[in-house]
Amino acid sequence: MSIMRSMGIRGRLALAGILELIGVIVMSLIALHTMREEMIADRVTKVKNLTELSLGIIQSQYDRFQRGEVSEDQAKKTALDTIRPLTYDGGGYVFIDDWDCKSILLPIKPDLEGRDFTDVKDSKGDYFVRNQRDMALTGGGAVYYSFYKPKSEIAYAKVAYVLPFKPWRWFVATGVYLDDVDMEVRRMLGRFLEMLVPAVMLVSLLFFLISRSISLPLRQLIAVMVKLAHGEYDTPIPATTRKDEIGDITQAVQIFRENGLANAEMQKEIQRSNQELENFAYVASHDLREPLRTVTSFSSLLERSLGDKLTAEQADFIGYVRDGTKRMNQLILDLLEVSRIGRNHEVKEGVDLHAATEEAIGNLQVAIQESGATVMLPPSMPLVLCNYREMVRVFQNLIANAIKYSDPARPPLISLSAQKTDGGWQIEVLDNGIGIPPEHSERIFQIFQRLHGRKDYGGGTGIGLAVCKKVIEHHGGRIWVEPGPDGIGSRFIFTLKTP
Repeated sequence: MSIMRSMGIRGRLALAGILELIGVIVMSLIALHTMREEMIADRVTKVKNLTELSLGIIQSQYDRFQRGEVSEDQAKKTALDTIRPLTYDGGGYVFIDDWDCKSILLPIKPDLEGRDFTDVKDSKGDYFVRNQRDMALTGGGAVYYSFYKPKSEIAYAKVAYVLPFKPWRWFVATGVYLDDVDMEVRRMLGRFLEMLVPAVMLVSLLFFLISRSISLPLRQLIAVMVKLAHGEYDTPIPATTRKDEIGDITQAVQIFRENGLANAEMQKEIQRSNQELENFAYVASHDLREPLRTVTSFSSLLERSLGDKLTAEQADFIGYVRDGTKRMNQLILDLLEVSRIGRNHEVKEGVDLHAATEEAIGNLQVAIQESGATVMLPPSMPLVLCNYREMVRVFQNLIANAIKYSDPARPPLISLSAQKTDGGWQIEVLDNGIGIPPEHSERIFQIFQRLHGRKDYGGGTGIGLAVCKKVIEHHGGRIWVEPGPDGIGSRFIFTLKTP
């Protein structure tokens, strides 16, 4: 089967033609063999009838001897004289031997009558007279052997039908040569070959025309597809009016080309949008943050210029200004972080997640030590198709959240695991923190969404899980959260593809 899959259409058509030709030849040979067997069976029936006729002549003479009309010798002589001239098909004859394999009647070679044929072999080395005698002793039947034709010194294949005559210990037989059967079979085989040669030539011509009408346009379409796959969408497609599968494939290639052109235009639009996004990022990181820096600077100058004259209420107002500008600055930075996700996520090779988790843990080492958290990693992590930097960010956000939202009643315990799935891996980050109510399992992945007060659990803008969701989805996976075992903590799960 693997050889068939690796063969082209022309090769498959050639193989089908060869197998069909072999099948025709085999079936023809079987038919010729069957016909030969039927012809031989017909001749065996014929000689059987003649043998039974000769046996009837002997039986009638024996009956005369039994009635006392003639002596036994006279009865035998009369029977032999009556049978000797019997011939058929221009050369067939009846012969008689006794049970000691001595010839009693042999019309084609009378000089051999009386000879003992016990040890005489035919051209194949068989004791043919013994075989005839043994067949007669079992009740009679057909015996195949080789013997000479009348007026010929060449032995030919022959079949004789033998019947016993027990009173005189004779066996009577009539044989027919089979060379005419073989000649007829050879003649028919020659006619078959004469018809086979032009048939093979015709089939070969049809094979050439059919394979050319299929393989040539397919090769042209394959060449076009290769160019289209490399983005050469201006490649012309061979025109065709065919309504068969080749026409369907041509239409499919045309649709692929049109989609490719549309996709190329879309890619240009995406590049333009990305360029605009780059410009926006530049504006956001410089122009939008510049007024915030000005507000912060003048707030500090105002505080220093007032000095001791600054009232408590005024100090609170300045503090509100600082907190607002600081929060606005962080929101801008978070927006920039979200906008940059996925713009460089395509990679050519797999990434070892163990290295990504190790780096994320290293970045959080201070928070881990201060909280007394324990982070458990499996002995090995899989190789997945992802962007290394963005995957470090995912692990860092999930582990940082597990530390931030830990239960004060117990030290944080965070464990990571990986499980193979169809087409990729399922990664799990399990913690023993305060958990997440099931009704908020979707909301937490939305940008700037927090389930707690602005300053609770260390504050934050609610951007971390939104970043995780966008990174995972850009890599063709998905992320969700489930309650931890026995309702303690949370289990964050996401999927990634293998390289």
